[in-house]
Amino acid sequence: SSEQSIALAKHMKNIGAVMYGSYWCPHCAHQKELFGAEAWNLIPYVECSMKGFYYDNEKVAKVISKIDGFPTWFIPNRKRKNSD
Repeated sequence: SSEQSIALAKHMKNIGAVMYGSYWCPHCAHQKELFGAEAWNLIPYVECSMKGFYYDNEKVAKVISKIDGFPTWFIPNRKRKNSD
């Protein structure tokens, strides 16, 4: 993993971003490759395929209606506060 991908992975984790994907999805695999192994281990990931390792029905059930395809990233909204 590059320094940039590790920094991005740490930032994504700190802001509460989560990637929802599936083990069989080539686009998900590509995202993992782009981050690299070290950075990818920092990314909060939810496996959405019942046949995948670490599948968690409770986590998936909460968001499945909002997922149109894989990978899907949920990134919390952050509003910048002005100090007027």
